Amino acid sequence: MDVPLAACGLAPSVLAALLRAGFRHQKDLVDVSARELASEAKINVKDAVEAIEIARNEKNSSAVGDTALDLLQEVTRSKPIATRLLGLDGLLGGGLQRGEVTEICGGPGTGKTQFGIHACLAAQYVANTTDKPSSAIFIDSEGSFIIERVASMATHFLEDFRHIGADKLTRDDLLRGITYYRVHDFLEQMEILHSLPSYLQANAQCKLLVIDSVAFHFRHGFEDYGQRARALDELAAFLHGLATDFDLAVLLINHITTKSSSNDRQVSQERPALGGLSQMPFILLTLTPLLFLNKKVKAGLIQMRIG
Repeated sequence: MDVPLAACGLAPSVLAALLRAGFRHQKDLVDVSARELASEAKINVKDAVEAIEIARNEKNSSAVGDTALDLLQEVTRSKPIATRLLGLDGLLGGGLQRGEVTEICGGPGTGKTQFGIHACLAAQYVANTTDKPSSAIFIDSEGSFIIERVASMATHFLEDFRHIGADKLTRDDLLRGITYYRVHDFLEQMEILHSLPSYLQANAQCKLLVIDSVAFHFRHGFEDYGQRARALDELAAFLHGLATDFDLAVLLINHITTKSSSNDRQVSQERPALGGLSQMPFILLTLTPLLFLNKKVKAGLIQMRIG
């Protein structure tokens, strides 16, 4: 099995240097010397030695299978994160699935960021009061996380869901339960993501990761399309591993782009920016604004479909 270097736990700066030098998978480092690797990747020998050791340990790790009963028990234990939006929870089998990656995409003004914030709030409400309150992580690549807006949403969340016991929490409890990161470029984003395994080990109550938006830093900073595609593949593999290793629900927010057809008879198609993460198992939600002729119905309601 070809294990991507992005899934091997390398330091972000070392990983970036290896990717630039053409090293993509764990097997690429097994038969190279530390000095050769340091020279080709332009890193110091110490970092090269550590990278090779990590790759060889990954190669020698034994694969242990699970029984069907183990899988059933794992699914039973892993409760989805209810969004408290009944129609959506019904479509998703109870909510955002832990151990899975969900991508939500849509055009401007369709409520993508608002849904991501709402999910962070909903993730903290636990119907069974014997359970410990959950928490969430929000990685913001566009500066769309406006704290005044989040505080207002937290207040309204408590009011709207008071009937199911949400009044046991306070607005400050909900805000305290969201760990926020602002990232300004691709390398900073990867550095934050690679720090999450140690954070999640120390904070087992964290059950949701939101990235808004996943494609933003892929639009620039790459020399060619192939390099960007490989980086996107490795990010997808890393996030999928993070979700399964820590029983985490990962919610990716993405934009919609329009692909024009060269054939005039064919209608242009809307699709997730950069093609989304279709190269891995995931759930795709698409937000579409609805317009109503009846003026009594508020405009801006959202239609959601699973694709």
